[in-house]
Parts: sequence; C-alpha cells; structure tokens
Amino acid sequence: MSDTPASLGTAPDGSHIADLGQILPAGHGLVTAKSSRYRRIWLDTFDHRLAASGFTLYQQGAGRSARTFLVGPEGGVMAVFEGTLAKKMAGDLPKEMAKVIGKLLGLRALLEVGRAAVTVTSAAVVDELDKTICRLWIESAEGAGSRVSIVPLTGYQTEADLVCSAVAAAGLSWSQRPMWLDLPEGSRHGDPPLRPTLVPEERAGTAVARLLAHLFAQIELNAPGAIARHDTEFLHDLRVAVRRGRSALKLLSPLLPPDEIEPLAAELKWLGDVTTAARDLDVQLLQLPLVRSSLPSHWGNQLDPLADLLAHKRRQSHKKLAQHLSSERFWGLVGWDLGPLQAAEPDCGSLEDLAAGIIASAHRRVLRRGGQIGDDSPPESLHSLRKRCKELRYAIEFFSDLFDPAAVATAIKELKVLQDNLGEHQDAEVHAAMLAKLGEELYASDAGPGAILATGMAIAAMAERQAVARSGFHEYFVRFSRPAARAAFASLTGRPVR
Repeated sequence: MSDTPASLGTAPDGSHIADLGQILPAGHGLVTAKSSRYRRIWLDTFDHRLAASGFTLYQQGAGRSARTFLVGPEGGVMAVFEGTLAKKMAGDLPKEMAKVIGKLLGLRALLEVGRAAVTVTSAAVVDELDKTICRLWIESAEGAGSRVSIVPLTGYQTEADLVCSAVAAAGLSWSQRPMWLDLPEGSRHGDPPLRPTLVPEERAGTAVARLLAHLFAQIELNAPGAIARHDTEFLHDLRVAVRRGRSALKLLSPLLPPDEIEPLAAELKWLGDVTTAARDLDVQLLQLPLVRSSLPSHWGNQLDPLADLLAHKRRQSHKKLAQHLSSERFWGLVGWDLGPLQAAEPDCGSLEDLAAGIIASAHRRVLRRGGQIGDDSPPESLHSLRKRCKELRYAIEFFSDLFDPAAVATAIKELKVLQDNLGEHQDAEVHAAMLAKLGEELYASDAGPGAILATGMAIAAMAERQAVARSGFHEYFVRFSRPAARAAFASLTGRPVR
C-alpha cells in the first residue's frame, strides 16, 4: 500500500480490537481502546452513484452533535460538515463536498439509502518504542459485518503499511464496498432492480416477459420519487422505461399474440402521454439558466416572470402527474400479467438469431429514413428519424448479453453521435414552441415589455440552436452511414448491411 490515508477491510460479525491486536507485526501493540455507539444514516442517489464510484456519505449523531462525513474510495475522510444536510442537491452541498462529488451527483438528489446503529471501537497502534504509528477502528452494524480502518500518522506510512499487510494476511479482505449495501432489508432502502441477463437458449416469449417485468419494476420504483419530486431524474427514468417497453412491444409485435400486445401497448402509450407535460416543464426549468446566460448582459434577469410562470405550471402539472401515478390504471399497468407473453412460442429460431434480425431491421430503417431527408425536409422528418434511432438503440441494449461486448459498444458509439445531433434539434424545437406559448401568456398577464422582449430573444436563441443542429445533420448522417459504421453493425449482427 503506498501513501494512502486509510485502508478498509471487512471482518466477520463480532470482531474486536483485541482480535486484531493479536495479529499485529512483532513488537507492535494496541493502546487506549474505546467504543462508542452512533445512529448513522447513509445517503446516496437513487441509482447509487456514490457507491459505484467508491464514495460513502453518512450522517452521524443527532442535534448539535450531528456531523456529516464524506469518505473517499481509499477509505479516508475527505470532508466533514458540522450538522446534517438540509438540502441534498449538488448545488446545496458544502463547498468541500461539492468539489469532490458535485459533478458525480449531476441532477440527482441525495436520499437516505440505509440507517443503523453502528458501534465504533478505536485504538492506537504503537511500535517497539511505544510511538503511535497509526490508528485503528472497527465499525460494526448488526447484519452488515464489520469494517476495519487503518489510518497512518504523518511520517509513518511505511510502518502503517506493515500493519495493513499483517491484517490482510490474517484473512481480512480489503474492500471499498460501503457498509450500508450489506444492511439487511428494512434497514436498506430503494435498491434499483437488476437488469435480467438473457441467454441464447432462452425462449423469445420468456425473454420478452422478463425484460418487460424489469421495465415495470423500474416504473414502479421511480413513481414515488417522481410524485415526491426528489429530483427530476425519477420522472425521466420512468419515462425511459415506458419508451423502452413500447419499443420492445413494437419490435417484437410480429412474433407475439396481438391480443396480448395491443392492450399493453395502449396502456404504455397512456402513461407516456400523461407524463409528457410535467417532463417538458422540468426540462424548461433545467434549461432556464442556460437560456439566461445566452442573452446579452442584463436581459437574463428579465426572464424572472417567465421563471415564475414555468414554476407555477410545473406545480400544477406535477399535481396531475401524482394523481395519474397513484391511480388504479397505473397500478394495473405495473402489475400486468405477463404470463401469456411468457407462454408464447413464436416460430423464430434461436433468440440470438431473432435478436440479430431485429437489430438488422431497425438499422436498415434508420439508414432508409435518414437517406430520404434532404435540405427541404420538414422538422418532423428528423423527429421521426430520432424515434427510429431510439428503437435501434433499445434493440441493441435489450439483447446486448447475446453479442460480443466490444461489437455492442462500437455500434452504440456510432449511433450515439447521430442521436446527439437529432436530440439537439428536437429539444431546441420543443423549447422554442413552448416558449412561444408562454410568451403569449406573459403578454396577456401584463408581465411588462422587458419580459416579453427577453422571451422573444430566448425563442430566437433556441431557433438558432435548432438551425445549427439542422445544418450539421447531413455530416452526422454521412458519418453514421459510412462503410466503417456499416461494418460495425454487420460485425454485431453477423448479417450484411444492405
């Protein structure tokens, strides 16, 4: 171990400082052992971004003694905040924490992911001369095992490394896994559902049913966060799961019973429709700081009436959204009986052949639609192509387990460049259209000439963004349809691209 502020290990339940004292290097010992018990609450995003990157964030204690700790991937405490975090978005974090994890959080809120009573036992490790070289802690929570931390004093890194080696040699495993991930159910909250892994010999009906069950689980788990408005990503992820479900049914519709597919497709369309308005308003408010910065000097402040109107409309829209996500129709959808789909036995050969055919067909549709778009084509043609690109992307991701990971990554990389261009074009068009409607409402409400003019300038800026994206489309599509990109898809599916 080289120059690390701390090292983490896992130990069996019931481990004690005395146990570790027996395995220290010769001539070393433990002094001043003491134990304390704390109430600890762990925080992370709904999709566990901190844990995935090796970070642990927890609040410990209560009242005036409460403190919040950020522990880094190497086990060292990177920041401490006196108190608890009242607001849990990246922009609300204390500066020292924001520097480390602000970008990692993005638009996601910090939520409670686990809580437990934790016993912390500490001691000093001394060498032959009774000099303290490092400090040692054992943290234990019932059902989650123990964690060993060894923190060297300045100038004693080499000696502390010997202690770490002795501890490791005794059978303790070094780990960056946060303790809260090992808490028993009831103490741990909101684990996202694991994506099912497909296997080549699986029946098509079974594969589709398992994929849909996973998507329905994502919809159900994201719904409470969307209703509570913890952050905008809950609604976004819910809608992505809806789109993926609709695409799966569309791509596989020729192979599955229509009387099972059509009612389910209608319900997914309903959920997509009733969540659109709230999501559009979320995006408008997320984009507003960028819109303000795009306007000359003081004109950005003239958009305050627009911001107030957007916030009011979003509150109204989210009230309706909450009603839809709490309705019997919603719960009927997420609890849909997928048994008949699972029992379906389409005559389509192996699942791998089916997947290759679906991806190849989706790719051909993108090439055909894109090749028909010219300089005079209406914006709707690019929007239609964008939807076909999403279908292709979802098809690749649905069946990625069946193909070479490198080929999957290359195909998605080629597609994503085109998707980004089409997304920029569509987003700018939607924002401009919504701003135009809001501008009419501002005019009717006597918001003042400054707000009207600034909104008009914002519409013009969005129109310019759309024009820039539109002018670049041909270059991006030529890149996507070039021989090397076609070869990447042929390598993925094992089928020639015509």
